[in-house]
Amino acid sequence: MFNKSKINVIQHMVLNKETRRTPTEYSTAQTGARGSNNFHEKRNHTEFSTAQNGASGSNNFREKRNHTEFSTAQNGASGSQSIESKPNGNQTSRNIQNVAKVSTSKTDPNNRDFKPFGSRPGEKLFILTGTVERVIHWNKLLSNQFCYFEVIAAVVSLQEGSVRTQKIMLLRDRTGPILQVIYYMLTHLAIEDFHLGKMIRCVGKMIGPNILNAISIRDASKDEVESLQRLTLVSEQAVNTHLKN
Repeated sequence: MFNKSKINVIQHMVLNKETRRTPTEYSTAQTGARGSNNFHEKRNHTEFSTAQNGASGSNNFREKRNHTEFSTAQNGASGSQSIESKPNGNQTSRNIQNVAKVSTSKTDPNNRDFKPFGSRPGEKLFILTGTVERVIHWNKLLSNQFCYFEVIAAVVSLQEGSVRTQKIMLLRDRTGPILQVIYYMLTHLAIEDFHLGKMIRCVGKMIGPNILNAISIRDASKDEVESLQRLTLVSEQAVNTHLKN
């Protein structure tokens, strides 16, 4: 009996001890779970806040950067416009100064740079009278000079030109070379009783080895035909004198 009662007492004490420890352990486990949940919630909240702050910070940084880039681009554009506007103003002032210089040089008689045409080398104006053969020859010798030629010769042919209003007249001295005289409807013409073999006087500028662009065509007078050889000799002497100098 004593042993059984003692055993019961011991079992009862063990049960009470286990019963007492179980709520404590449960409360401890529950408290630990709550703490873990609170920790996870705080951590998640902290991470969300950090991520949100990072996103807002990134947005603010981008906004500031975009604003800075826009301001820089705007300042650069305004600067380039101001730079472009300055040369235009300078160019305008330079043009005005150049115009003033040109006008002053033309009106100032003491200006050595202002000279009439023909006073400089290469600006000699020649007006030579001769036969077809001599005019073609003079054109080769004076290819770098500005010359007007007066030709007195007989008409051997009349042809249509390459354009609608163009005419071509062929002049020749007996058995010599042929000169093509080009003229238009607006060219001055004063020819009466035109026929092949008629002696005419043409004045113009050579535009080819044997092509004369006429500005005036009329009948050659009797005196001009008779003095043609003498006029040709005078022009020949003038050309030789110019070439020697």
